[in-house]
Amino acid sequence: VTENARLTAEAALLLVMESTGRSLWKRRCVVVGFGRIGKLLALGLQRCGARVTVLARKAADQALAGSLGMEAFSPAEGPGEDTELVFNTAPAQALSTEALLALPEDCLWVELASAPGGLPKGISLPLSVLPAGGLPGRLLPDSAARVLYDAILRLGN
Repeated sequence: VTENARLTAEAALLLVMESTGRSLWKRRCVVVGFGRIGKLLALGLQRCGARVTVLARKAADQALAGSLGMEAFSPAEGPGEDTELVFNTAPAQALSTEALLALPEDCLWVELASAPGGLPKGISLPLSVLPAGGLPGRLLPDSAARVLYDAILRLGN
C-alpha cells in the first residue's frame, strides 16, 4: 500500500509538471489531506523546492507537517489567496465552498482522491481541474504492475 502511495505521489508531480510546462520550484502548493499519499506528496513537493502548505484535520498531522518545515492549517482555514496548485487527497469535500471560490483563477486543482473527491457538484469554480485518478497505472505502468505483482505474491504466502 505504501508503494502505491509513493507511485501516486511521484506520478502527481510528473503530471503537473507535464500539464503546466513549469517546474515546481518556489510555487505555492497546498496538499489537502495528510494520509499516506498526502505525506509523500508534500515531501516530494518540498524536495522539488515548492512552498508547501498542508491542510489536515488532525492536530498531530498539522504538527508533523510543521516539524517538517511546511506550513500546516486546518482545512477550515482555507488554502490562501496566493495558491498556485492544490493537490486534493481527501475523498470528500474538505474545503468550504467559500474557500474554493476564493482561489485564484489561475489555480490548478489536482484531484487525486477517490469519488466523490474534494469539489462540490453543480458549482462553477474559478479554477482549472486536473483529474488524476489511477495515476500509477496511467503514467508509471511498469512500476505499478511490479507493485501489484509483489502484493499478490505477498498475499499468496
